[in-house]
Parts: sequence; structure tokens; C-alpha cells
Amino acid sequence: MERPSNSWTGFGHLDRDSKQYKRMQNLLSLANFEYLKSYAITTRTSQRSLPPNISCVIDPSKFPWGFNNVVLEVALSDGVYWIARVQHAPTDDGARDEEGGDVAFVSEIATMNLVRSRTKIPVPQVSLYVNRISARDTAVFSRDRYLHNITLKLLNGIGRVVARTHSGKTGLELIPSALDGATGIQNTSLEYFNQSREAENRETLAAHPDDADWLTACWVLKIAINHIVIKEKIQGPFPLCHLDLHHGNLLFDKEFNLTGVLDWSHAQSAPFERLAISQEFMTFPALSDEENRPIIEFKKLVAQSLKRKEEQAAPQLEQNPAAQIRLSEFLGSPRSDIAYFCVYSNPRRALWDAERACKLMYGEDISWEHLRQVYGNKPLP
Repeated sequence: MERPSNSWTGFGHLDRDSKQYKRMQNLLSLANFEYLKSYAITTRTSQRSLPPNISCVIDPSKFPWGFNNVVLEVALSDGVYWIARVQHAPTDDGARDEEGGDVAFVSEIATMNLVRSRTKIPVPQVSLYVNRISARDTAVFSRDRYLHNITLKLLNGIGRVVARTHSGKTGLELIPSALDGATGIQNTSLEYFNQSREAENRETLAAHPDDADWLTACWVLKIAINHIVIKEKIQGPFPLCHLDLHHGNLLFDKEFNLTGVLDWSHAQSAPFERLAISQEFMTFPALSDEENRPIIEFKKLVAQSLKRKEEQAAPQLEQNPAAQIRLSEFLGSPRSDIAYFCVYSNPRRALWDAERACKLMYGEDISWEHLRQVYGNKPLP
């Protein structure tokens, strides 16, 4: 079995004076690797009835890292390699449960178990997780150990998935997701897109006060919601969405077969339209048509693949008008690009996103100058 850490470089070119470097260095100096090794050995020997003299090595100098986590290799002497993910920075919303645990972390565990139990998508299996601030958030991805008898009642609302136990029975529930500006469980796609856009617009106007162009951008991105929402899907049902699906979270073998989908920390039920939004589908204005061509072709291939899947499922969907709305059609239309600008825009790029969305919505009929005359001095509700 090939070692996961063969190409890992640790801190690599990270600036030694950066906050991120110091935070990760402090984390690694405090980590209880002996406990992790002991648990890994105990778990592995119980799996295969192996002899107790099996050993384990964790090299804290070799690891990849991301915005929130450091990943370490857990190397067992029988040739098996697991990985341990340790959080070095809070997740985006920083929400904590009653016991001080990271809500995103708890939701991610429940979501991965749900996906594994209901689909063939290859997701990490979790052997151990510690979800307390004092112990850091740690997960050893290796095997499934809980959530077998689960009742499932979701997709009628928008939110994160968590596992809750009531009267001895474990079930999945939805909780609000602070990432999209939600104050409670959202019941329509309009609530989802509007609350998210309102939160981003407040930040944009705070960063660019008394600026007619930026105020116009906020209006355009708010109006854009009417161009992307599918009326038959407004009240759901709402599919489970990964929300951060890009090449960095996908693993492939040497034959390019998908072997893993990682980082489910942002996953939640979401509007149907959200499935068509991915960073991998967006072209770059600064690049030439030829340089952007692989992105365009990739998006077309995905749409074609989806269409074949939809055609195979067509007989089952004939009695449900809402289900007959095809994701492939939405993905292949300008509406998916407008949706991208609306969802992924932030206070740093709202003006740029709004100008591109404007061209898709109005073509050459309405100029930015016309919109600024109408909205440049009009307060947002």
C-alpha cells in the first residue's frame, strides 16, 4: 500500500512569522501522539485479531494542511496507513454545542455516516473523534463504528445534519447553518438565497460606505436571486450538498477512479440550484478563450453525464413535476453562472461579480451606468 505521506512536506514554504505557522507549530507541540498511537494499535489489533506487538509511527514533521486542519499519517507496522485530522483553526462560523464541541465537526461526522449508508460515494470512515476545545478536534479516518440504526427525517428544510439521541433512539435532525446567514431552519430556497445575500450585502456596504458602484452591486446580486430560483423547487425537497466540492477534496487512484470525497464540514441540505454551483466550473476573465476552454469543456462533460443519469431515471420521475426539472439543463444555462456570482460573492469581489452577472441577466440592453443611476443612491431594505 502506497504511503499517503510520500509527497507531504510539512510547513513547506509557509512563512515562519505567519500566524498560521505559529498556530500549527503550537498545536503539534501540544498534541498527545502517544495516546493516538496507542488507540490506533488497539483498534487495529481488534479488527484483525493481530498480535499485540504491532507498532505505530506518527511523524509530526510530515503533513499537509488547509485553512482549518492539519493531517497526519498514522503508520501501522502491518502495512496499513490511516490518517488523523487535527483542527488548528476554528471553522468559519465557530458555532459550539452545549458541551463546547464544534458543531461543524459533529455535523460532518453525522453527514459522512449518512452518505455512506445511503449512497456509494466513497467517504472517510471515522474510528475515533474527540470534540472538545481542550482536546482539540481530532478524527482518525479509518472505519465506521456507529450510526447503524438511524431514522431519517430531513430534506424538508435547509440546515446541517446532526445525530441526536432521544429516549434511547438515535436519529438525524437538522440545525440552522450560520454559514448562510440563517437564524433558523429555512423552509424555502428563497429564504436561503435571500438571507445569505443580505448578510453578504451588509458586510459589503460596511466595507464600501457611500459608494454608488458598490451599492449598485449589492442591488444587482440581490435581484439576481429572481433569475436563479426555480419556482417548482422553492419549497423543496432539498438535497444534501457538499458545498465545497473541488479537486482538492477529491481523491483518485492511478486509473483516475474516484476513491474518496473529503471535507464534509460545510455539507448541509440546500436548494436544488446549489448543486450546480462549483468553483471548478467558473472561467477567469483575465484568461484567453483558449486558456478557459478546458473549464468550459469540463462543465459540458459534467452536464452531459448528468443528462444521461436523468434519462435513465426518467420513468420514475414522470409523476412528479418538480422532479422533472433537470439539473443538467440548469447547469448548462447562464443561470448557473449567475447563481455562482450570487452565492460565492463577498465584500472583496462583489462589484466584479455583479458586473459579470449583469451582462448575463441583461446582455447589452442595460448598462452598468443605467443600473447605477437607478440603484446608486437607493438604500437596501
